[in-house]
Amino acid sequence: LRWQLEGTSVKVFEALPPLVDTPMTAGRDVAKVSAASVARAVLDGMSEERFEMWIGPARGLRLLHAVLPFFARRMMRYS
Repeated sequence: LRWQLEGTSVKVFEALPPLVDTPMTAGRDVAKVSAASVARAVLDGMSEERFEMWIGPARGLRLLHAVLPFFARRMMRYS
């Protein structure tokens, strides 16, 4: 979508957060990031015009996806 809108006034940002602490994730016994910290990271990224934002622990997933994409997709689906 970002490439399709290149050259227009529309900017497309992509935010990839880790598991966020919300009512939907209540009861999951894994490390979660607060919604406020994700919101802050997204707003900071947008103000700096970073069009891809890998937030918190999700940053490690970027490297894993480059090396072992199947494993990274599996982690994202079942974590």
